[in-house]
Amino acid sequence: MTQYTEEVELQQLKFDAEAWAKGVESVHAHSLDSMAYAGSRKDGSVCDTAYNDGSIRREIRATGKVVWFGERLTGQALIDSYSRK
Repeated sequence: MTQYTEEVELQQLKFDAEAWAKGVESVHAHSLDSMAYAGSRKDGSVCDTAYNDGSIRREIRATGKVVWFGERLTGQALIDSYSRK
């Protein structure tokens, strides 16, 4: 039965990485127009929430509108990022 140990461990690592990806890395409330990931947007007062999967959710305080930035990590890239952290 130990012939499947590696496959089971890899699948468990994948599940763990997917659960970790949904976690919050940081929250940043600000009114800066100089955030590199936001390009040249001028949204005023915002709250940016960065997730472990590489995506960033921006809520514009004045309107409540939500904008997403970044690319979500998936597959091996997600597992690699999870393993590094």
